[in-house]
Formats: sequence, C-alpha cells, structure tokens
Amino acid sequence: MSQFDKAILTVLKHEGGYSDHVADRGGKTRYGIIESVARRHGYEGAMHELPLEKAKEIYRIDYWDKNRLEDIASVNYELALEVFDTGVNVGTARVARWLQESINVLNRNQRTDLTVDGEIGPATLNELRRLNASDVGYLITIMRIQQGAHYLNLALKVPAQRAFIRGWVNRV
Repeated sequence: MSQFDKAILTVLKHEGGYSDHVADRGGKTRYGIIESVARRHGYEGAMHELPLEKAKEIYRIDYWDKNRLEDIASVNYELALEVFDTGVNVGTARVARWLQESINVLNRNQRTDLTVDGEIGPATLNELRRLNASDVGYLITIMRIQQGAHYLNLALKVPAQRAFIRGWVNRV
C-alpha cells in the first residue's frame, strides 16, 4: 500500500460522505470535495454521486502532489499525513506556510529562516531533512497548535462556523 493510499484512509474518515450543511461555505460536498473543485476536475454529475475514485484522484493532484507529500513522507510519514489532512481542511498554501513557520521556530537560530511563501520546494524539504526525530514531533505539535488556533479564531469571527468546532477540535 502506498503512502498516499494509507493517508487517504485517514482523510476520508474525517471527511465522511455527502454533506450540504447550510453553514458550510463550500456548499455541496462529498468525501470532503466541494462542488466547485469537482467541477474544475471535470466532474459533471450530482455531488451526492461523486465517485470515490474521482475524489481520490482530486486529493492526489490538489493536495498530495501539490504539497510534495511523497517527499515529506520519505522524511516522516506522520508529518506527511498531518500536512495532508490539515491541507484538506484549511488549504494547501496555509498548511505549507504553517510548516515553514514551524521549521523556522525550531531552527534554534542556527540557520537563516525559510521564506514563508506557502510553497513546499527544495529549501523547505532540505530543512525538513535536517531535523532530528524529536524535532519532527515538535513540528507536528506546533502545526496542530496553529490549526487549533485557526479554528478557534474562525469560530470567534464567523459565528455560523461554530457548528463545526467540535469536529475541528477532534481533527486536531
């Protein structure tokens, strides 16, 4: 089983089946894929019928490959899973920025900080490879703190989003 095939099982567990919650800004969603994204990938059917294989294809292209998660998994699978699952929920650029910020705060001022640009490129991957195992654990924890703070701030700023706070906290 590939790293992606393992990770997608976790994401699908969090994302569930079909939803059309009035407070969900993404609108109609199946397997966590919002309608506009499905349409961008050529899906023309009813959202409640989006095939699982199409959802997996979208996840691979828009989330796994976009954030170079195969490369991150070669460093640490749990970190790749964290970036994948979080990116699905908050966006790939935001989670990439959190990853870069987290690496920067862990570098002990021994190196120049990464540019926080929301793109996982060679510099980000090189810095990840320099981290020791305990630092990877801290990195994951820091990213979860950022994720939790994001959800809290969102629920405070947009009261309609409070409908999702328990699920978001469980995800963190």
